[in-house]
Amino acid sequence: MKFFYDSEFIEGFLPNRLLGFPLPNLLSKRRHAIDLISIAIVAEDGEVYEAISNEYNYDDASDWVKDNVITPLYTSTVYGDMRNMVDDDNFHKWYGTSNKQIANEIKEFIYRKVGHNPYTCPSCAGNYMSENLPESSRIDLYGYFSAYDHVLLSSLFGSMMDLPKWFPMYTIDLQQELSENAEHIYMALTKGLGANHKATMSHVKLINYIQKSDAYPKLRGEHLAVNDAKWNKKLFEFLQKY
Repeated sequence: MKFFYDSEFIEGFLPNRLLGFPLPNLLSKRRHAIDLISIAIVAEDGEVYEAISNEYNYDDASDWVKDNVITPLYTSTVYGDMRNMVDDDNFHKWYGTSNKQIANEIKEFIYRKVGHNPYTCPSCAGNYMSENLPESSRIDLYGYFSAYDHVLLSSLFGSMMDLPKWFPMYTIDLQQELSENAEHIYMALTKGLGANHKATMSHVKLINYIQKSDAYPKLRGEHLAVNDAKWNKKLFEFLQKY
């Protein structure tokens, strides 16, 4: 089964911490980090899983991330009296979910969708690339500019080697799929009439033409993981048509 996902995160060179407080640079080398804020997965049949982490550090986020990712995330998911608490910088610590629980929920969601759990099914032997793996149990992950998304997904379980059975060690990138097939898609959209112009168009212009076409899916509510994951599914369906 195909799964389309997106994550929102804080990325940068962040200080190491001791007891929750950042260490001075003189005592600790700054580390490159990608810390999960939220994640959403849309299964091939449209069912959605989404979660907010309670483990990131709000103060590590840039003003842009706070304004365009974190605040819209909570104001779109929080209801009732809790809305009065959204401006609290520590709101996510009691509203969100631990990364360990998110990892378990993702594993349960995906195994339920494919209909098999390799840890409880004696006949479900093999790994992702095994010829013994039932086709119905194949897990394909799709993302958009997905390099960091796959790192985040993997890190929920530990290292790449700790990924659950059948989980692939890569995510199929829809932007790469679009780029590799841009000429073919352009010709299909123009019904072949753009052949003369194609020879003089750069690859970037081909992609821009495709993205501005009426057929190309339009993204609403960008930077909310659930909206982006749903859009990834629509982009995949668009690419399949051409």
